[in-house]
Amino acid sequence: MLEEEVALHALELYYYSIPIHLVRRMIQTGLHRMEDLANLSSLVNAIKQWTTIQEYISLTPWYAAQLMAFTQDNSSLIHANPYVLEALSILQKKLDDPHLSTASIAKEIGISQGYLASLFKEETGQSISSYMKKYRLKKAAVDLITTHLPLKQIALKHGFKSQSAFSKFFSEVYGITPLQFRARKSMLPDYPE
Repeated sequence: MLEEEVALHALELYYYSIPIHLVRRMIQTGLHRMEDLANLSSLVNAIKQWTTIQEYISLTPWYAAQLMAFTQDNSSLIHANPYVLEALSILQKKLDDPHLSTASIAKEIGISQGYLASLFKEETGQSISSYMKKYRLKKAAVDLITTHLPLKQIALKHGFKSQSAFSKFFSEVYGITPLQFRARKSMLPDYPE
């Protein structure tokens, strides 16, 4: 009986490890969508229901099909370039630094700016500066609905060079001005793709 429990525990750990690894990659790369996270969470919850080795054996084809479908829709998670992952890590740590740039990130990683820009665009579908601006914008949007800070202070806090640059970009992405957004006290819009 002890051998069966150990085998069951090993299967459980193995089957959990893949979706958990995918969630980590999604968060690291910033390429996660709530729908994808929910799908992986459902997969993990399904695995939690399996209580016998026979269930693991009989449900393996279903599990494999679920993972295949997910990875085909999110292939960049499987083949992410380590330089891009490092750049994303730096971006998340230093996002509010107004001096953060493709050049400073490339220097910190130890590769050329052009090479990093090319890799990043290939992996994420957008430039580093666009990625930074969109994430800064999302963090600023949170401040708009959760604080009473003036627009200028929010803009500078999140790395925008001026209130007008912040307002212009906010309007381009969300279709309303920051003040209109704040006045609505609406739910935070989805991360702009």
